[in-house]
Amino acid sequence: MNKKNKKEKIKIVSYGPLVILFFIFIFCIIPHFIFMIFSVKEFGNQKIENLYLIIFIPLVIFIFSLSIQILFIYFKIINLRSLVFSIPINVFFIIVMLFSLIDMYFYIKYIIAISITIVSAYPLNVLISKIEDKLSLKKQKNN
Repeated sequence: MNKKNKKEKIKIVSYGPLVILFFIFIFCIIPHFIFMIFSVKEFGNQKIENLYLIIFIPLVIFIFSLSIQILFIYFKIINLRSLVFSIPINVFFIIVMLFSLIDMYFYIKYIIAISITIVSAYPLNVLISKIEDKLSLKKQKNN
């Protein structure tokens, strides 16, 4: 009888969190980090010194990753909850790169950037929760 129960148990594996992790790594962290290596003074090899590029390119990376993520959410490759992670990570990198333009101690820049990221993550989490609630109510009304 135990053998029957063991055979009947089906293991369901969800790859959703792994897909979100790969998405954030490929579309958010890697592009920002590569640009940060060439544009921030702390790494010692600042190749990009144009002020407009240092401001504009992180914003373009953020808009590109956000638009790709919205597209993935629309096609249900990843879920809406992934915005809670990707937007604060993008905000962190943008703030770090903008603070690289100001002469400040290295650790103070990162403490301020992490603080702003944490503070911005909470309202974003509440907003996305409300959007998910509205979508679930809309789905229940349609059924």
